[in-house]
Amino acid sequence: MKLVRNKICNISGIRRKYRFQQLESDEEYLEALKQKLVEESKESLSAQSKTDLISELVDLLEVVDEIRKLFKVTVTQMVSLKKMKLKEKGGFSNRIRMFSR
Repeated sequence: MKLVRNKICNISGIRRKYRFQQLESDEEYLEALKQKLVEESKESLSAQSKTDLISELVDLLEVVDEIRKLFKVTVTQMVSLKKMKLKEKGGFSNRIRMFSR
């Protein structure tokens, strides 16, 4: 079972092949969203072109946005937290990788 986009269940060929279930609780929905993050991250890793990677990143952003809304966190709050983390820990723009000794 995996979380799918809202309009997927309206496609007749898919309706004949699969059954659908609406998640009732926030806990179930959060767990499904977290699993979707992993799924979309794996798809991002296997993307072979810039276009495919951007498409997968858009999917990741959609999932992050749903989690944000579930927790009632505003975009402004997310941006503020991002700025705090950048100030405290820095970003990734220096392209530094870490290896164990």
